[in-house]
Amino acid sequence: MPALPLRLRVTETPLPVAAGWLPVAEAELWLEEARRVMALLSGGVHPVPGTEPAAVTVKFYPLAASTHDQRASGVIITVDGSPAGSDLDRVFGPRVQRLGEVVPGVLAPVNCRLEPALSDPERRRLFSWPLHFFHPVTGLTGFEERDALQPWQLLAVPAMERAGWFAAVPGPPAPPPLRQLTLVQEMTLEEMLAEGIGSDTTDPSTLGDAGLMDKVGGAALGALGAFGAGMLSTLGGGKAAEKLEQWTRRQVEDLQSRRSRELNRLLDQFDRDPLEALRHAIPLAGAEARRGNATTPGWKLGVRNPNLTSSSQGGGALDVWSIPNDTRLKLERKYREAAAREAAAGHFGRAAYIHGELLGDWAQAAALLEKAGRPREAARIYMERLRSGTRAAQCLEKAGLLAEAAMLYREAHQYEKAGDLLAALGQEEEAKALWETALLALSSPLDQARLLEGKLKNPAHALRVLQSGWPSGRQAQACFDAHLALLGRLGRHEAASGLLDRLEHESVTRLQPASAMVASLHRLFSQYPDFPLRAKASGLATLFIGETLAAEPPPDRAETAKLLILLPQFSPEDVLLSRDAARFSLSRHRPAVPLLEQSRSAHLRPDRVIRLGDRMVWLNKAKEAVWDSLTDSPDGPHVAGWLRGQLESWPQNGTTLLQGAVLTKGIEAQVSIMQLPPKLTHLVRGRGGENLILLLGSTKEARWTDSAGNGCQRNALALGPAYSDEFVLLVITETGTLAAEYYGEDGGLRQTRVLDYAPPGMEAGTWFTGARGDDLWLAGMEATCCVTAKGEFQHSGLSGPLTGFAVAPPVLPSQAIAVGANEAVLLTPQGAGKPLECVNLFAGTQSLPPVCAFTNDGRAVIADAAGGIVYQVRGQCRKLADISLPPNTGGLTAAAAIGPTGFAFLTKSGEVLCFGF
Repeated sequence: MPALPLRLRVTETPLPVAAGWLPVAEAELWLEEARRVMALLSGGVHPVPGTEPAAVTVKFYPLAASTHDQRASGVIITVDGSPAGSDLDRVFGPRVQRLGEVVPGVLAPVNCRLEPALSDPERRRLFSWPLHFFHPVTGLTGFEERDALQPWQLLAVPAMERAGWFAAVPGPPAPPPLRQLTLVQEMTLEEMLAEGIGSDTTDPSTLGDAGLMDKVGGAALGALGAFGAGMLSTLGGGKAAEKLEQWTRRQVEDLQSRRSRELNRLLDQFDRDPLEALRHAIPLAGAEARRGNATTPGWKLGVRNPNLTSSSQGGGALDVWSIPNDTRLKLERKYREAAAREAAAGHFGRAAYIHGELLGDWAQAAALLEKAGRPREAARIYMERLRSGTRAAQCLEKAGLLAEAAMLYREAHQYEKAGDLLAALGQEEEAKALWETALLALSSPLDQARLLEGKLKNPAHALRVLQSGWPSGRQAQACFDAHLALLGRLGRHEAASGLLDRLEHESVTRLQPASAMVASLHRLFSQYPDFPLRAKASGLATLFIGETLAAEPPPDRAETAKLLILLPQFSPEDVLLSRDAARFSLSRHRPAVPLLEQSRSAHLRPDRVIRLGDRMVWLNKAKEAVWDSLTDSPDGPHVAGWLRGQLESWPQNGTTLLQGAVLTKGIEAQVSIMQLPPKLTHLVRGRGGENLILLLGSTKEARWTDSAGNGCQRNALALGPAYSDEFVLLVITETGTLAAEYYGEDGGLRQTRVLDYAPPGMEAGTWFTGARGDDLWLAGMEATCCVTAKGEFQHSGLSGPLTGFAVAPPVLPSQAIAVGANEAVLLTPQGAGKPLECVNLFAGTQSLPPVCAFTNDGRAVIADAAGGIVYQVRGQCRKLADISLPPNTGGLTAAAAIGPTGFAFLTKSGEVLCFGF
């Protein structure tokens, strides 16, 4: 029979991870990896008390650099005694290349298989050692058990040699002096570096992720460069060293020149043969998925399969090319044009390959695969690349793969959704079990009652849950309304009448304030199905309004106004009641003049001062809180700050995030994993009775969540409003350019705008952003920029670094205010090719910079610790009023619009100064 050679082939189905290959020679890194593995597999650094840690043994098998050089070039790491069900793929660090067994006792990269298949006698004859390793360069190496090293052997103390210091022994003779250096080269450089792009005729479909493996010329240059660098230390100074250094530099420059020509040929090839160009395209992102570094640098672009397959995700050794920014932008533009062309032609797999493998935009790649009817591949990208099990489950659910989607929802702890899908499949018992699990995880009485009534068919339990949510609690009013509505649906009108009797005779059962109680009675009066009960609610509301208005001291102006507005609604046919309520209000209070229309008023002073320390649960910690951000919410001013953790169950170096509406909800605490200090900016949006809260810290990590506990996170430079139920994040793409990501009110990504703009050092600076219609505003370092819908840039420089920024609301044209060290400037676009128009609005003298905001009705507010100014900016810019602040505020840290016409300031001393609220 003819002899068949053994070969490793790329496979789409990866092998289970059995060991790891760490391609470094430093023993410190070996020990660090061993510490990581043993800590994760032995129950963590701090094991659970009362449990025995797993007996995990880590072994090292060092691999020599070559048969002539016995120094270690890397090490194979094996793990014995790992707990059942443990996944070594999640245990090994990012520098470790995962290995699997192609046959028992033979290790190779996990995306390989051995051909042809071997019988057991053939395997024992060919692989006679206990352990074998296929290295892509050095080939097959065998190991014996005695070759294994354990971590403690690398830390053993060397034996002491008992000898006197005076017992001198002769050392080796001095080497002869180096008199001549001769380079023996059997081939010329031109012969070694003769081939270029497109010369490889290998079929790309058999290569998988070949990467940049064909580096004959690059290997030569790398060897010569390393040889020259090594000889410099031997020669020392002198002409010989100088000449060798110049020679080495020429080789490196030649390598860079060849790489530049190769990239230029790639750009030209996109115009001649786009498909062939894609086979040689260099990825602009995805280096984090590679394992190890190329042994020698190369200058040739290898051949790749231009279709997104499971085998193409990941890769081999990485050869890092330094690509100029202009070339990178040209390549990215060519890639995006090719992706649009392939998607229009229906080649969605190829378009997904471009977006994912070449551009690193895996979200767009997954969306294209969904459109192409490949939901499982799209879900795999969501899971492995985007780390979003929820998005993967939604993809499978949309494709009708309900069983698979339910499994992913369950893994993402979305038990209610998983139960819904199982119920749709007719698996009622399994669905019920998941719904009961979801019930235990819900904290909102409203959500619990909804689940109990609608899916678990237990309305009695739902009534008990709703009753426990009022008259106190965060959702007291909503729970009261839901309680009465459920009684009406069940036809239990006597129970509802008894509940109203309790409200009449037991004041402790009423909602507070009185306007909330009356508002709930009005909903009962308008919607309850039983007419006698509606009439009873009307009489009860009138009684409560009269008691509250007659009380001493009387309610404040806002509470009185709410009650008098509600009173006529219980008797809509009585026109005199509405008139009398208005007269009562005029006799009790002076009419409120709209705040910002007081053009003749010399000064505005705060209507209300809220001390944040009084709103905190831990009053002994109030003075330690740092308040960074202020914004608007449906419940009033919403603040965000931080407090170093040191509570009983929290780590000493932890951080407590403080955020909440300071009028109705108070300040809530959350444990944060952000670094200290977190320096927060945040955005709150009302959504169907829930709040979408987004925080951006000094770690540049944006996190958003809603009151139902759903959340997400994203690396970002800045966040800002978009004024259309959206917010915008400014991010750096994996290709090094800027992008603006627009997210909807549910936190889902709606669109992405990629910008050909990436100033150096932008990652370290403070940035601001916001969207106004089709315009995108960017501000950072010492410049502000407005990007139009057509991609036109309009810039304006400032005299110092930016410390604050605000974008105009929809009632105004596209404008923004930029704040520097002691100045504030109003910026307005003038058209394509023109700079932004600048109008100086403020010049301060305080140590802290001023703060700025636009009110929701279109005024500009700027202030520092000494005071501020209110401007009318619609049409002609003019001053409306001065702002006077209380003494000892400690400076201002933030400003925000509050309500339709009001605004507020956040002080460094922990106070919220409300104007016109």
